[in-house]
Amino acid sequence: MRPGAAAWSSVLLLLLSPAPPASPAPAEGQPAAAEEDRPLDARTYAQGLDQLRQGKRDEAIQALRKVFQDFPDSPYAPQALLKTADLIYPASAWDQIGSASPAAIKDAGDMLAALSQKYRSSREAPRALVKLGYLSLEPAPTATGPTTPTSVRACARPCARIPPSPPTSSPA
Repeated sequence: MRPGAAAWSSVLLLLLSPAPPASPAPAEGQPAAAEEDRPLDARTYAQGLDQLRQGKRDEAIQALRKVFQDFPDSPYAPQALLKTADLIYPASAWDQIGSASPAAIKDAGDMLAALSQKYRSSREAPRALVKLGYLSLEPAPTATGPTTPTSVRACARPCARIPPSPPTSSPA
């Protein structure tokens, strides 16, 4: 045999040999061994996302809240805050503004403000600021009549002070 041929033949044997049998799957209801090795904050975040995929919105919100309340220094806390705020206030386009309840607006606003301040260097902070912008355009409820967006009310005050211009005659 040539020198080095033995090494190549052992490599070929390893490549061509059948794969070792897979470890048995965990019993239903028991997490995988790798799942147990993950920190509790990561497991809680994953549990919230799984519940969301299963359509259990309220349970998902509860699990995600637990992440940022119980583990505020976790790398999953900003993600959990943003996801929870998205679930509470789902508006992500101009045409959806005005569809949320005042309680949802306040709750989501508090979460997004906390996210943009406490986790300002996170990847989620810019998205929180955009959502806060949408929240600022939400109509403010009034006791006397229909709701008017804050931005419209802010423009209406200076415009009310401008005297009306005299009518112009149109050329015939």
